[in-house]
Amino acid sequence: AINQVPRFLKLATVWKPLVLVADHMDGFYRHPESGVALARMALALAALPNVHVVLSMNQDLWETTFGAQLPSALEDRLNARSVSLRGLNAPDAESLVALRLRNFGVNETETAAFAKFLDLERFFLGRPVGSVSARALLRHAAAQWRIFVQQGSDASLNPTNAPTALPDAGSDALPAFDAESPEDLHKLAEALEREAGGDFLDLTHPEPAVQDVSAPAGLAPESFLPDDDKLENEPRRILGETTPTNFQKLRQMLAKLRMGGDTGSRSAAPETLVAPAKPQEPPAAPKVTLSARFDTLRSEMGKNGVVTRLDFRSLGELVRLAGRRFPVIRYDEVALPELQGRSLPRWNLPGMEIVFGLENFNDTRYWKTVSAFVAGRTAELGAAATQTGDVSPRLKLIVFKNDEEGAALTGLLRDEVIPQSLREKLDIVHLDTRSLASLYAMRQVVREAESGQLQTDATAVLSALAGELDFFWKRLTRPK
Repeated sequence: AINQVPRFLKLATVWKPLVLVADHMDGFYRHPESGVALARMALALAALPNVHVVLSMNQDLWETTFGAQLPSALEDRLNARSVSLRGLNAPDAESLVALRLRNFGVNETETAAFAKFLDLERFFLGRPVGSVSARALLRHAAAQWRIFVQQGSDASLNPTNAPTALPDAGSDALPAFDAESPEDLHKLAEALEREAGGDFLDLTHPEPAVQDVSAPAGLAPESFLPDDDKLENEPRRILGETTPTNFQKLRQMLAKLRMGGDTGSRSAAPETLVAPAKPQEPPAAPKVTLSARFDTLRSEMGKNGVVTRLDFRSLGELVRLAGRRFPVIRYDEVALPELQGRSLPRWNLPGMEIVFGLENFNDTRYWKTVSAFVAGRTAELGAAATQTGDVSPRLKLIVFKNDEEGAALTGLLRDEVIPQSLREKLDIVHLDTRSLASLYAMRQVVREAESGQLQTDATAVLSALAGELDFFWKRLTRPK
């Protein structure tokens, strides 16, 4: 029967072109054999007259299942047309939250009060542009709404912005910031039918889904959420063969659907990549064993609440380990005389010098000392460049934050503990829960290797699993 599919498709496309959309392919993660089979099938289908194939996937799925695993000729053909989809920016996020509140019936005064309480400017602080998915934003807004309502029920807690006549925080009648709408796919189907001039066949039902409902004149992208919740901060790609004349609108609709995905593509990655060192002795344990242990730890840490805390000690250990092990980095420690026994890790790369601030943001004395060092070092590098006629290397101070640490960091900036003159040197790296789970899992695997629980050493672990933290290394070494 499978051999009759091309014949059926040729008959089906005599009247109208056919668009085949493949999505929800996360089950093929790290299955390159499946990637090759899917790529061949997609190209075979796309070769049929009037048949167009669209593959939608997250960036990491492309890299581990397709991408480099494919023969170069096959990859080039499959990736002939690629659209990378960006996440929300701050104005988009404000519009999305306001839309949800308006749909729920919250008036403008209360909406403005909640917007001030939510403080999206702080939420976006330090996050790479386009990295915030709609899901992540809406879950954050849902959690903040409950706190807002609870505080609003007591005027003494929130005398200025206390909302009136809002639902009780324990009620089910809360704005469904993070809820899935069962109508979304139906709306998309109706829109695709009208915009692309075709019929929609819903394969999730035994009978074709037929609805006599007019599609809205324009579907706001805020009404759709990204499909992939597990990998909410990975960029998404849409690959396929579509003609700009007949199917440009289809591509636009799919782009709107995926606006919650993240930015970037492989070609957009920073040029400064940190290459892991090759282990010498002892030899690395089989990668599958280390990968399995890493995946188990990451999953456990995601469930037990560890990732809600920013562990500066663990982050510092990873920064120091990578600095000592990666061959492209010259690593040293900058002593802080004003703070006896404390120092700053420093990475020196071609054309770049990176220092890492790795203390709690409430330690004002530490951050004043760090700021003074950065200012002095900037002057030293500038003077040296003037004398030699060389270009001064870029200097940047990296600090880490998550949602809980955002307020304290904002306070440092507001109080000029980190002066305005140094802001261009400051690189704020936001770490979401998934990123923290990966970092903490890596550190735990390294500790187990150092303690003898694993039959390998820290260098071998870092070499075998460096790709798991590729997002982290690239983020640290990108130009400021």
